[in-house]
Amino acid sequence: MEDTDSLAIRELQGYRAGLISEPVFGGQAYLVEAGPEDGPPVVLVHGVGEAGARDWDSVIPRLAKRHRVVAFDLPGFGRSTHANVNYTPKRYREFIDFVARDRVDGRFALVGHSMGGALSLLYAGTRPANVERLVLTDVAGVLHREAFAEYMAYLGVDKIPGLDSGLGGKVQRFVHNWVRPLTRLEPDPSLLLEVATVREKLLRGDPTKIAALGLILHNFGEAIAGVAAPTLLIWGERDNLAPLRTGRLLRARIPGAPLETIPECGHVPMREAPERYGELLEQRLAANYADIDLVPEDRAPNESARLGRVGGERGRTLTGDYDRIDVEGSSKVVLDGVRTHQLIVRDSDVTLDDVEIDGAAIGIGASSSRIRATGGSIVADAAIELVGSDLDFAGTVVRGRRHAVRAGGEQKSDALFSVCPVSSPAKQGHLHGIYRIVPGKEL
Repeated sequence: MEDTDSLAIRELQGYRAGLISEPVFGGQAYLVEAGPEDGPPVVLVHGVGEAGARDWDSVIPRLAKRHRVVAFDLPGFGRSTHANVNYTPKRYREFIDFVARDRVDGRFALVGHSMGGALSLLYAGTRPANVERLVLTDVAGVLHREAFAEYMAYLGVDKIPGLDSGLGGKVQRFVHNWVRPLTRLEPDPSLLLEVATVREKLLRGDPTKIAALGLILHNFGEAIAGVAAPTLLIWGERDNLAPLRTGRLLRARIPGAPLETIPECGHVPMREAPERYGELLEQRLAANYADIDLVPEDRAPNESARLGRVGGERGRTLTGDYDRIDVEGSSKVVLDGVRTHQLIVRDSDVTLDDVEIDGAAIGIGASSSRIRATGGSIVADAAIELVGSDLDFAGTVVRGRRHAVRAGGEQKSDALFSVCPVSSPAKQGHLHGIYRIVPGKEL
């Protein structure tokens, strides 16, 4: 096979590359190795795109000075076999496992970007004994698909035959006409992708589209909870494809995971800001394990008697501890790092960032309102009570001693959960989907 790696990589100590037969998808995969044979191993997992492992061209020479670096073109991408097969996150995890068993001795550092970040997250959370350190960069696919339209457009999933012109319309029609019905199937909507003729008709057998759909159908909640390795999150501040909200979600749910953002940088920091990205990566891989704090800092109980009131305002931000917060007739209200025993919201829209609510009866009571939360936790007898309201929660812990979410009146409400740990007598698990909340149907 003709050399297609850069000269800077081909000249590295210990460089070797070529196609290997892989048993998971039944094809051949392009593999690159470089660096000293006895160096600490690092496995790199790229995102979507035909560049494949070449996305790491600025990273491999830097790491290979000290580390044994293993990178590859994921099956369906780059120089690896392209076929109409089921490219699901679980099968990619088995591929990473195959490469690691074959090429890595012992535990290794795992670095993933975009879709490769999601695959690395899945691997680390379900194979924790194999991963010594984890670095996740601009991870795509963790948020529920309703927050994923921009990334789908980037993948080309909007280009489904038969849809009307207009990018926004194409993406929305694909979500509502194809993805949403699929996710309502039981027990596992991804089973539909196992049928070759369906993949061909739905996605023209395109590996990128198959992998994208498999990604957005996957619930990463249990994987996030299973991560045990010291983790670093790196994000481009201007990433419009994998929103920074995902980084904040992961920071909230993975103990001791710092979130480093790179200014003026979009979705691919190793190309857009290679020096800064390389520095962050090297520092994390070189850090002593004992110096990485995985235990959250203990906080004193919230004993504040302060009352927070927001009425008829726009753009108000609250911080600190409160006994209770009331928001009425207001818009763009932000609660940042707040702790309170109860939050009541009426005719308002409120954003919660890492907010902790610990109440006796009702944690959040909302009527005719919109609440968007990232991270944080809500614990109460009835954690959330809704009347004609909409929720968008990402990585938020919801624990109801009697009810996690219940209707407080006759009006219906919608609750969108992205990888949220939810527990109540009626529901246990990591919720990832849209739930209609009506009287008599509670979580």
